[in-house]
Amino acid sequence: ARGGQSNHNFGVAIDVFLYEDGALFLSPPDARLRRIVAAMKRRGMDWGGDWSRFPDYPHFELYDHVSLARHHVPKPGHYLRERIQAPELVRAIEKRLGLMVTGIFDIRLTRAIQAFQQTSRLVVDGIVGPQTWRRLFPVSP
Repeated sequence: ARGGQSNHNFGVAIDVFLYEDGALFLSPPDARLRRIVAAMKRRGMDWGGDWSRFPDYPHFELYDHVSLARHHVPKPGHYLRERIQAPELVRAIEKRLGLMVTGIFDIRLTRAIQAFQQTSRLVVDGIVGPQTWRRLFPVSP
């Protein structure tokens, strides 16, 4: 995909490869792949292997940022509240913001995110999109 047309560009997608003894194992019906897929799906990831038009076995994504951005303007909290069904991500955000940890993306969390965005000089929309996520969880070089 060209720049800006891949969910990898927005930090919401990864490709996972499993190597053993120099050989690549990442296609059905490999049992190791099934275990990886099951674990990623439990964490709210969509799997590219489920795609009918172009199965992409190594691909996992939290949500389709490219399509969301292209087709509509999301409501506050849309990304995590409606697209990501992974309470552990919500709990990580709650912990980072010093809130009581419930795993529920509610109005309390939306308001805390908005306050964080204001303090961080980000767009204040209550959405945990790529910029807010990177500011919440910076990666050290």
